[in-house]
Formats: sequence, structure tokens, C-alpha cells
Amino acid sequence: MSDFRPTASYTVFLRHLVRVRIDSGTSPTELAKRLDLPVETVREIEAGKTPLDFVQTRAWCLAIGVDFTAFVLQIGKDIEANFVGAEHQAMELLDVLESDDGEDPLFAEFDELEGGVS
Repeated sequence: MSDFRPTASYTVFLRHLVRVRIDSGTSPTELAKRLDLPVETVREIEAGKTPLDFVQTRAWCLAIGVDFTAFVLQIGKDIEANFVGAEHQAMELLDVLESDDGEDPLFAEFDELEGGVS
């Protein structure tokens, strides 16, 4: 069993990978034949159980007739669209937590409710 654990960005990549295969009209069986792979391997890749590297991704795109450069550019846009807002929120929270006022903003409301000093 593989220790591979897909990241959130890799999951976006996989969604796009499956979408372009389906849009190309290529079945997993046909793709497996074109790549000279067992169909189980194609299914494991699409399920995020087996990682796909850069060179393999290029071969995948060629096998389904998709422009590799356009594929990579679209993934970049998809990842940015999915995570830029989350990154911004995380940075704002980090700024608040690292403030120099000595107070813990996460517990200020709780302290107030408990009658503590805010």
C-alpha cells in the first residue's frame, strides 16, 4: 500500500485530469491502452491513490489529445481560484495571533462571558 496522501492542490489537479479525459471522450480503458498501462493503474491515478509525475502528466495529455501547456496553465488558475481566499484568511488570522498587544483575541469574547478581564 502506498503512503501517498494527496494535498488539496493535488486534488484540484486530479479533478482537472479526470475532467479533461472525460471531455476528450477517452475512457479509462482506452487511455490505459494508449499509455500501455493496466486500466487499474489509470483508475488508481484518478482516485489519488497513485501519484502522477510531471513527465507522466505530459504523456497523459498527449494520449488524450490535450495541449499540455494549456492543461498546466488551467491547473494553476484552478488552484489559485480555490486557495487564494483561504490563504488570505489564514494570513489575516496569523497577523492577529502574532499581534504584540499581549491579548489573545480568540479568547477575549469567552473571557468577557465568564466575567474575566478583556
